[in-house]
Amino acid sequence: MNSSKWWIWSAAVIAVLMLALGVGNLIEDDGGPLWGQIIFAAVLFAGALLIARGIRVRRSSPQLGSRLIAIGVLPGLSGLAFFWFPPAVAVGLLALASSIAAFADSRGAKAVSTRKALAVGGPIALLAVLMTWGLPG
Repeated sequence: MNSSKWWIWSAAVIAVLMLALGVGNLIEDDGGPLWGQIIFAAVLFAGALLIARGIRVRRSSPQLGSRLIAIGVLPGLSGLAFFWFPPAVAVGLLALASSIAAFADSRGAKAVSTRKALAVGGPIALLAVLMTWGLPG
């Protein structure tokens, strides 16, 4: 893997987190309907499967693999809904950045280097996390 493909590593981390969240959602009773928990877990598992398949397919078909990864990380955006929980927001922002980078790569655009991504995305993510801590509740 090329070092400029930082989003592949972040997508793998997101896949592991989605699997853990899906299992945890099924085990823990949050008071909601069971069918809702099953659907949410199925969406997370499907996303993790797409990421894993995309990483594997990238060796033979980089464009298809990048598209699968880009679509697979989209359920990770659900972390943005939990704006009061900074780690979830960070995962949501990472999923957004990874999806954008993967779609750009699938279209043949020049990949964003890790340094540039951190220079732009890091302060934005930090600001978002700090803003969530300042909310009452």
